[in-house]
Amino acid sequence: MKGLLYFLLSFVISITAVNTAVNAQKENPVNYLSCLPAGLTLDRSVARSYRMTTDYYNFDLKSNFSEKNRLTGSIIYTGDSALWKDVYYAESDALGAAFPTGIKKNFLQNFKYRPDEKVLTAEFFKNNLPEAAPLIMNLIWDALAFDALAYCCWDSLKLGKEFSPQEMNSEVKLADIGTFENKDIKITWLGITEINNEICAIS
Repeated sequence: MKGLLYFLLSFVISITAVNTAVNAQKENPVNYLSCLPAGLTLDRSVARSYRMTTDYYNFDLKSNFSEKNRLTGSIIYTGDSALWKDVYYAESDALGAAFPTGIKKNFLQNFKYRPDEKVLTAEFFKNNLPEAAPLIMNLIWDALAFDALAYCCWDSLKLGKEFSPQEMNSEVKLADIGTFENKDIKITWLGITEINNEICAIS
């Protein structure tokens, strides 16, 4: 079987939460359309949370659909720690049908760890999450990549223009189950919005 992963990564990142000393631009959100604030640092005293959803569509070598899988979960960052809540796994053999709610992965409920390069190792899962199958591992790795991409390129993004962070294009070993190669990552700053009274950049 040949598995194809359709992966659309979208960021909605709070500008003001990243650095509270943002200057007068905070008073006029339209100013953010000319450029994002430079030299921002992540304020780790402010909790951040994402709802991660990853869909997998599986086809055979003749492009016949076989099944699809979905993993969803909420990840909360506080300080240098990450914590998962409400992780569900769902599957379906109907290409056009909506995903069911799925099964809650209770072993991930309140799972807390330090999100760093150690999560790429087999030892991390053996010692902390032995129940994790490859798709669960992928969810944790996707969250790590999401967070890195969300904050790595502030100074380089221009409205409506693709940016390619070359330093992130590389082959990565994944917990002794294989490798994954990022070949041509592209990020586009699409605009700004306001969520919960905070100015946010959309990429």
